[in-house]
Amino acid sequence: YDSKKDKNGNELVISLKTLVNALYAKDISQKVNTALETKQRKGEFIGAFPPYGYLKSPEDKHRLIPDPEAAPVVREIFQWRAEGIGINMIARYLNDRGTPCPAMHHYLNGYKKKKPEGTGAIWQGQIIKKITRYPVYVGHMAQGKTKKSLSDGIPLTNVDKNWIIAHNTHEAIVSQEIFDKVQSISEQRCQEHRMLRGKYPSTENIFKGLLVCGDCGTKMSRYKNVSPAGTARYTYICRVYAENLSGQGCT
Repeated sequence: YDSKKDKNGNELVISLKTLVNALYAKDISQKVNTALETKQRKGEFIGAFPPYGYLKSPEDKHRLIPDPEAAPVVREIFQWRAEGIGINMIARYLNDRGTPCPAMHHYLNGYKKKKPEGTGAIWQGQIIKKITRYPVYVGHMAQGKTKKSLSDGIPLTNVDKNWIIAHNTHEAIVSQEIFDKVQSISEQRCQEHRMLRGKYPSTENIFKGLLVCGDCGTKMSRYKNVSPAGTARYTYICRVYAENLSGQGCT
């Protein structure tokens, strides 16, 4: 603060107000985070819209109940995965059958106002992967998958581990036996993929982000195929076409 430049003290007042407001905002942020974490540890659902396969209970919005429309689809997904069917093939089955993906399902049920388009409007392998590893489907509330805190200076960040899990908080859609079997299959597939990737190292993807589908505009994904002789061959394909048997207009 320079008293010679600011004889009325306005600059000092503004600086003090800015400091107090910043501290107040951080204090509120810390209190909100603590309150939400307490609810999560008690097993109360605090999300904006429920996980695919569930609805918010009309009596208690913090409790989940099975969605009669989507819960059977979740059971099918786990059953197919337990039988060894790949995540991309499961996505193709659902797209070919015309089953709305989670984003479209939430839009049709009024949880989302904006209608999903492009890759957001179809089932994808990564969606199947997330569903099959989510403990909520065996009756355990798993929250804290993302974290954001003004008081700690943390932007919106995905949390891979250390989720806040409360056991037996709602009705399960799939059995613990099938869930554990699916986790075992997924881990085995991951190990096989890591071994193959280490055996045949990938080259730099020089076209990453540059090639797009001529029909839908989606960025093309690169796939690596290795021949029995050990020769690697790369191809590019549109994910909308690859994960949707009907192609949604993509050729």
